[in-house]
Amino acid sequence: MLKRVMCYVLGMHFMLCTLISAAATPPLEIGITPFFTTAQTMSTYEPLRFYLQRRLYRPVTLVTAPDHETHLKRLLQREYRFALVAPHYARMAQLQSGYMPLLRPMGDLYGVLVAAATGPVNKIADLKNATVALPDPLSLASMLAIDTLTTHCLEAIRTRSYPSGSSAFLSVLRGENLAAFGSINNFNLLDEADKKRLRILAESVRVPSIMLVARADVPQSESKQMAQMFLDFARDPQASRDFFGKTNYAGFRPPTGDELKQLDSYVKRIKERAWEQ
Repeated sequence: MLKRVMCYVLGMHFMLCTLISAAATPPLEIGITPFFTTAQTMSTYEPLRFYLQRRLYRPVTLVTAPDHETHLKRLLQREYRFALVAPHYARMAQLQSGYMPLLRPMGDLYGVLVAAATGPVNKIADLKNATVALPDPLSLASMLAIDTLTTHCLEAIRTRSYPSGSSAFLSVLRGENLAAFGSINNFNLLDEADKKRLRILAESVRVPSIMLVARADVPQSESKQMAQMFLDFARDPQASRDFFGKTNYAGFRPPTGDELKQLDSYVKRIKERAWEQ
């Protein structure tokens, strides 16, 4: 009996020490590109945040930004120890700030051009004199939109920028624009009723999707541990079901050198924009 009591006391002591240690440890901040609204971002990535926090025995905080320019500046200034970022930002951070790309989702990223299902636009040629809503100009989705419109000889079309693809899509439903472009992930986050009110007119080319990157000063052992936890998360259906259901990702893997080089043209387009780093 005494032995059982001692084991119980020691077990409670160990648990209490673990909790105190976790509470005293500063949170690990993970930067995230503002692909969605802040509420959508936090809701989408909460299963991943919770899993990492449970595995690390320390608080994990997700940090985003009000816009893509602010986020990219913070990334290039090495403010994030780890970050989940747009692929062209990951490549730019690798080339300019020494970040190491660790993982990317299995599925590729692509964008969709949509119009109201019951509106005057039935095919992409009907957009000749229309205004198209686009996400943030620095976003990869916005660049894919310009490429898609150019492919259909609509490069001179009027465009209007919105904070995210989700808000661009919703602008069509509000009657502000005849068409909008955003990532398929943004489209999938819309309510089913809203998706039924939109018609997909065209899809963009496929490119690598979001990437997990580590700052240059992060020890290799820590980077490997973080990457392994992402892989373990993907293999745990109970932990990852909601996350993969919302993002349409299908596990993670390291990006290849060719995939990173594929993003160089988009990095060049960022540099061509008139913004101060």
